Parts: sequence; C-alpha cells; structure tokens
Amino acid sequence: MAWAGKNHLENLEEILMNLQWLIQPDTVITELPFDLEFLRRPDVETFAEWCPKAVSKQELEEGRYTINKYLVKFFIDKTYPQLSEVGKKEKIDKIIQDIHKFLKKPNYEPIYLNNENIEKILEETNNKPGETHIDKTKRRIKIAVSLRWLQHKSLYNKLSEETKHYIRRIGDLYGQLNQNQHIDTTQLHNYSAPREDLSILIDDYETKIELTLLTADQEIKKAKQRIGGINYNGLGVVREPLNKIKKFIEKRSGSDYDEVERFKDSIFITIILNYIKDPYIQKTPDAKSVINLVVPIYIKFKNLDV
Repeated sequence: MAWAGKNHLENLEEILMNLQWLIQPDTVITELPFDLEFLRRPDVETFAEWCPKAVSKQELEEGRYTINKYLVKFFIDKTYPQLSEVGKKEKIDKIIQDIHKFLKKPNYEPIYLNNENIEKILEETNNKPGETHIDKTKRRIKIAVSLRWLQHKSLYNKLSEETKHYIRRIGDLYGQLNQNQHIDTTQLHNYSAPREDLSILIDDYETKIELTLLTADQEIKKAKQRIGGINYNGLGVVREPLNKIKKFIEKRSGSDYDEVERFKDSIFITIILNYIKDPYIQKTPDAKSVINLVVPIYIKFKNLDV
C-alpha cells in the first residue's frame, strides 16, 4: 500500500492533520502504552528482515535453501534466549503458520528462502488492514512527538513524581521498541494522572503542541508552493528549522530564538525523522539524504538538554 500523497509534503500534511486529533492533552498519557503495543512488530516480520542476513546474497538470489523450523528455531533462540521452551515452540509454530498463510502455500509445501518470498512476507505484514505501515508511521510519530513534549523540562518539572516516573517508563519502553526488543506495557495500562497534572498538561498543550502543529502545517503548505533548490522531493522543508537549530548550537542565534521557537523546530524535525522510518519511505534516496543531513545536528541539539 502506497502513501496517497504524490510527494513527501502531501504525506506530511496528512500526518499533521491526524496529529491534531491523535494528541490530546487529557488522553495522551493513558493512550501511550496502547500506542506502543500497536507498534510492536510481529515475529514473522522481524524474522523476514533477519533472513537475508542468514545467507549470502547469491544464496538468497538463487533460493538455495528453504525456510524450515530449524532456521526459525535458530532465529527464536537468538532473539528470545530467556524464553521457555514452550514459549519458543509457540513462536516457531506461529511464524511458520504465518509464512504459509502470507504466501498462500499449504503447510506441506517447502518455502524457498529467496528475495521474492521475503518481500511478499514483508508486504503482507506492512499492509495488514488497520495496521498498515501508514497507520504505524502515524502512531510512531504521535509517540515521538508526545514524548518530546512530555519530557521537555519546562513541562516535565511541573508534574507529580508519579507522572514523571510513568513518562520515564514510557520513554524506556519506546527505546526498547526501537531496538526491536520485546516490551510489556501491562503495568502501565491503569495509570491515571492526577487532576493537577492534567490541568498542567492542558495549559501547556495550548502553548506548545497545538501552536507547533498549526505552525508546522502552515510551513508545509507554504513549502508546497515554493519547492526549489535541494528539496529532496519535499523533505527539504526540514532545512529551515535545522539551520536555526544549527545556529543555536553554534551560539549564533538571535535573542528571539527562544525556548518555544526551539521546541517548535525540534518537534518539526522529530516528525520528519519518524516519517522517514516508514518502511517504504526509508528506501528512497530522498530519505537517506535527509537522514545524513539531519541526524548529526539533531543529536548535538538533544545532547544540549535544552
């Protein structure tokens, strides 16, 4: 399933429109654990991504080997070393079952380990109705933006210790998820932020998130009218906020580049970087160029802890 937009700017415009109702100050706290669960990747997807690393490029192109329970078991043993034998067997059986289902092959028919089959498996996992790569990309951006906001010192320091601990736990789980580690959010399902915290979130939302998303949407609309120069098929819209952050790092910013402006730019860059993680977008030359441009500067900015 492809993105509906003809270029990155149209896709980003759609994402920003969604974020304005996906991130709500009175519900975002309780929704984040379930958002994380939504992003959990099925074992068959991580297995399919691992398979090309298990054989040589030539062996993969020739389809010299088959996908069998011994190969799947090796993957599960390596990925889940602490899991019980019963748990491992369940995962092995589920992966093999999913592979045959996705490839529409009977259980007795051998499945060859080749590019065609791997791509088909990934295509099926990325385009499951209600859980497509587009749905997951939007949800990933929601989590990233929400955490960037909730962890921002000017807000975070006002919250209760219980909510701070909760936010830290969400951040830890998100980090583990990005490293393809197994996560369990069950203990966070019933958390309810104190009324005082909700009041703080609502006030801060209006001055930060709501304003930021509206500003970003306006920037995208303006960029659609003036695409030029090195624009990376629209992703070049990230250059302006990136340049402002670069100047700030180098202590060349004017006094008008305050905390709110820095926050807005950091959120915009966060949206772009997480959009690029989409499995179809990340394969494009535009995405690779923007990653090389943005990541080194953005890491320096985050390390400033501002």
